[in-house]
Amino acid sequence: MNTTFLIDGRLVFHREQNALTSLVQPDLTEILNEPCARCLEALLAAKGNIVSQAELYKAGWGESYKDVSPNTLYQNILLARKAFKKVADSNEEFIITVPRQGFRFNETMPVTVSDTSVISVTDKNSSELQRPVDDTESLRQTVSPLLLRLVLPVSVLFILLAALIFIFASFNYVASRDDDFTADFTYAGKHSGCEIYINKRQTLSDVETEQLLTILPGITSGCSRLPLRFITPYRNHLSVFYLSCDSTEKADRICSSGYQRLSE
Repeated sequence: MNTTFLIDGRLVFHREQNALTSLVQPDLTEILNEPCARCLEALLAAKGNIVSQAELYKAGWGESYKDVSPNTLYQNILLARKAFKKVADSNEEFIITVPRQGFRFNETMPVTVSDTSVISVTDKNSSELQRPVDDTESLRQTVSPLLLRLVLPVSVLFILLAALIFIFASFNYVASRDDDFTADFTYAGKHSGCEIYINKRQTLSDVETEQLLTILPGITSGCSRLPLRFITPYRNHLSVFYLSCDSTEKADRICSSGYQRLSE
C-alpha cells in the first residue's frame, strides 16, 4: 500500500517515492531524503495539529533518534520548506514553527490522505476500483500525473542529488534563518573563550559541565571564530552533539555542527 497526500488541491506528496510534485506543473518535482520524507508525512498526517520535536525525531529516524542532533532535524525541516517553495513556486509558509513546542503544517491548506496500491494510467476506466467517486477522482488527478513523470532514470538522478545536498549541508556551515533553536538552551557560563549553552532537556550541574568540557576539549576549539557553543549530551553524557555559532541573531547566524564521544 502507498500513501498519497493531496495538498491544497495543487500539490501531491507520494510517500512511496518520497516525491513532492505540482499538479499544475508536473515538471516541478522534488525528491526528499528518507528522514525528511518521514517528518513531512508526520506533519501532513497531523492535519494542522502540532507535532513535537520528540515525535519528529522518532518519525524521521526510528530507533536511532536519540543519536540525532537538533541541527539535523532543523536541516530536514528546512529541506522540506525549500521543496515546497520550489514546487509550489511561491513563498507561502507550508510548515510553521511553534516555539518550544514543535512544528505544524499550515492548517489553512487542506490535506487529503489516500492509501492505495500503485495505479497506472490504464486504470482510469477500470470498474474494479470500488471507492467513492470523490476519492477516485482525487487519485486520478494525483497519482497518474506523478507516475507519468517519475520515470526511473529521472528518479535515480533526483535521489542522488538530494543525498549529495544533505551530506554537504551536514558537514558545512549553514545559516539558521528559519528556526531559533537557541530558546531550547540555557546559558552555562564561559569556558576557554567560549560562551557555553546546555540543552534544557539535560540536567547538568556547573561541576558536571566543567568536567565534560575538560574531558572533551575539542568542544571549545576555535572560539575566536565561532564563540557560541550549544551543547546537547546523550547516552548518559557519553555522546555529545554541539553547534558552534558566531551570533545569537538568527537572521545573520552562521553555525557548524560537531560530535564528540567519550570512552564507555
